[in-house]
Amino acid sequence: MVNARAYLAGLALAVAASAAHAGVTATPAVTSDYDFRGISQSAAGPAGSLGVDFNSGAVHLGTWVSTIEWGPTYKGSTEWDLLADYTFGSDETVKVNVGVIDYMYPSMTDQNTVEPWVTVSKNWFSGSVRYTNDWFGLGKAWYLEGNGTFPIGESGYSVVAHLGRSTGDAWKSIEYTDASLALSKTFGNFTGAIKYVTSDAPELTSKQSLKAFGKANAFETRDRVILTVSTTLPWASK
Repeated sequence: MVNARAYLAGLALAVAASAAHAGVTATPAVTSDYDFRGISQSAAGPAGSLGVDFNSGAVHLGTWVSTIEWGPTYKGSTEWDLLADYTFGSDETVKVNVGVIDYMYPSMTDQNTVEPWVTVSKNWFSGSVRYTNDWFGLGKAWYLEGNGTFPIGESGYSVVAHLGRSTGDAWKSIEYTDASLALSKTFGNFTGAIKYVTSDAPELTSKQSLKAFGKANAFETRDRVILTVSTTLPWASK
């Protein structure tokens, strides 16, 4: 974990120095729990992340790295993702976004997973279908989700509601639904968010997690509240 955090810090400095280039932004963030589809990737503990994005019209390229904690059963503490997507359509009708993401784990390459997606959005609503033929070595998997974003007037607050379903051969008899409700607020150059996460995924007690993964709360699925703070560089000129 220490090495991963040092890597994140060095990478943040490097991208901050180059973020002023047109079309390139960098977004560092800290969170009290790295939640992914209702399942904690950081053993219900804090995580740091950094995203770097390049936008040129309808084309978007990005990379994202985060600390993770799956327990000593898995020998790694870093997730590194690469993604590319293309958007077409208009605000007057609908927008369609098609893309692909490669979830990579430098110390656990057998866990690497490629997942294409299609997202359709209109006004406050967006819906996505994501599919992979090999979900972390477990087989075919689908993820279906709907998201609603509701700005609260001119206050700078927004409410984001999410509902998702993990299904397919990889999940077999433990298909599950996850949901979350978040409130975010922009404070100058920073954004803070508080999110409530729930799911009907199978729960493990701390003792069961310790026995299975060598870490209490590994892959936590119980209801929890998560706090996140992020900023995007370069900051806008005042």
